[in-house]
Amino acid sequence: STHSGPLFPYTTLFRSNQLGVRRLTPLECERLQGFKDNWTNIPGATNSKRYKACGNSMAVPVIKWLGKRILEVDGRG
Repeated sequence: STHSGPLFPYTTLFRSNQLGVRRLTPLECERLQGFKDNWTNIPGATNSKRYKACGNSMAVPVIKWLGKRILEVDGRG
């Protein structure tokens, strides 16, 4: 199937000439984690380091939701 939009800059996630799924780009990884575009794209950062930064992080929207729920259950939210 074909996907388009800001999260999918390519025409498809699937490789047309091979079985399998293509690797996500660092930008796509940032977006899935809830970061701003190119958040990890600092001077001298290789794609490997950018993937590592995303992989060693926690998804911002999830942590925000958890914090709100803790405050609600605790009676302070």
